[in-house]
Amino acid sequence: MANYYDDPEDVRRGFYGYDDEEYDIVRDSAPRVSSIIDTNVFLGAGDDVFSKLEDQDIIIPLVVMLELERKRSLEGGLGFAARSVLRFIDNVQRDNPDLNITTKGIPCGNGNTLRVELNHTDQSCLEAELRDENSADRKILAVVKNLERQDRNNGGDTIFKLITNDTPLRLLASCSVHVLAEPYEDSQDDLFDGRIIIDLDEDNPLYDDLQFGDIEDEELDDVINAMGFNRIPFHAIVEVREGALTSFYLKDGDSYIDIDAEDYFREMKIGAIRPRSVEQAVAMDYLHDDEIQMVSLGGVAGAGKSFMAISEGLLAVEEKRYDKVTVFRSMYAVGRQEQGFLKGDAEDKMRPWAQAVWDDVRKYDLLNGGKKARKGDATSKIVTDDGKVKTSLESRYEDKITVEPITYLRGRTLERQFVIVDDAQSLDRSILLDVVSRLGEGSKIVFTFDMDQQDNPYLSKGTSIESIIQRLKDDPRYAHLDFRKSERSELAQLASQLLSEFND
Repeated sequence: MANYYDDPEDVRRGFYGYDDEEYDIVRDSAPRVSSIIDTNVFLGAGDDVFSKLEDQDIIIPLVVMLELERKRSLEGGLGFAARSVLRFIDNVQRDNPDLNITTKGIPCGNGNTLRVELNHTDQSCLEAELRDENSADRKILAVVKNLERQDRNNGGDTIFKLITNDTPLRLLASCSVHVLAEPYEDSQDDLFDGRIIIDLDEDNPLYDDLQFGDIEDEELDDVINAMGFNRIPFHAIVEVREGALTSFYLKDGDSYIDIDAEDYFREMKIGAIRPRSVEQAVAMDYLHDDEIQMVSLGGVAGAGKSFMAISEGLLAVEEKRYDKVTVFRSMYAVGRQEQGFLKGDAEDKMRPWAQAVWDDVRKYDLLNGGKKARKGDATSKIVTDDGKVKTSLESRYEDKITVEPITYLRGRTLERQFVIVDDAQSLDRSILLDVVSRLGEGSKIVFTFDMDQQDNPYLSKGTSIESIIQRLKDDPRYAHLDFRKSERSELAQLASQLLSEFND
């Protein structure tokens, strides 16, 4: 039976009750931790795993190596992650030619050692019902259990831990095999949602000095400093709450804009489209500001994120600020349901995913097109010179906007384009950054996403767009905002709340 502790964090950090000066002594005497890593962790986090773990013996079972080998030839994020892990392992071995990574742990930074485990796959340590020689999961469980038994038989007190994002495997490990198992989680601060909230209650010494709704920039800086905010991102909504009342300010560099003011809402619009909320007004501000070269809009479904991005892009093309709107959509199906074979060329295969974009184009056309917006445009068909069947709407806007799969992006340069990556919640960090790396002079990129509708089973906070938000939130060229309120309908808002609760 494994040794258990109330909190696995106790193992990593020494034990609670010790101050910083005593920590080194405690760590030296604390049991060593051996972490066996599952394939899904590497496919989600890549070689970041090795830099996130500290003072551990990292063990990679042979079956995990073989699965990474099979995945490394894949296009996109999964292949990139697998290759990055294999490259890291290879570099560790190359840097230590006198050691054999399959027989001895080799130092790999952060106080860690790295070993590839070829043996200890005998499944006799598992209950008969669990044994399956063809199952990678059962082989991993056997490795963990056999290593722990061997250590105990030799009088050791090493803590063996399985790290996996596979929930059933964790349950089997903990409840049936009786070994410690936990998911891989990046140690991140609370995710920045585009807001800084300042609560001024009557006990705050600044409460009586401030007239609600009439705070000067200098006073607001004093409030922010007094509340312990050492650094606020370059672009952020600052909510100052006094009791039941809230005042909203938009931080833009060193200045603050009162976004409660009527002038702000009057000026914020995309053609004939006007904001319905503070969130939409700020999003329009970010989208229209060409000095902000990257924008991410997250949060609940139905907030208007994609519609505002597409509308701003089309308006900017009409104003000659950009040459074209290019929309890249994730091709993950809802619920990861298989769609089967789709006939036709790349454009035909993309059509099911492109329909949501054309719905937004039609709404923009109806609101801003005047006489150009004709009834039936979205459904009436025409045959183009190359024999393609398109709607009248698509034909009129084909020079202004295109919808493309993200698969064929590599090698391109996108100049003077308003680029939108829609449904970015299912794309991993490497793909998203690959899109950004393709931007040429005079281009802007917008990510829209809702993490509660994420369909990629390999993503974690540290490998999704959330990690980019954390990294770039202080960059003046970047702005982010999460929406809390759906504008689609009250029922849509209720569904979004339930989705968030279920995913928590």
